[in-house]
Amino acid sequence: MKPEQIECLGCKSAKALFNCTLKQCATKRGLQTRAHCPDFQTCKEEQWTRFPELPGSATRMRATLG
Repeated sequence: MKPEQIECLGCKSAKALFNCTLKQCATKRGLQTRAHCPDFQTCKEEQWTRFPELPGSATRMRATLG
C-alpha cells in the first residue's frame, strides 16, 4: 500500500487502518492524540518521514486544542 492510499481516521479512531506507531506512542503516554504530544515536532519516529503530510495535520490539530 502506498502512503497516498492510506486514509488516517485519526488517533481517536478505534478502527485503525494500519498499526500506527504514533497512535501507540500517544496512547502509551496517556495522550488523546499525536497532536497533544509536546514533542511531536522533534520526534524521530519513522512514520513522520514516511508520511510527510502527518506533521502538517498534527500542527493543524494542535492549533485547535483547547
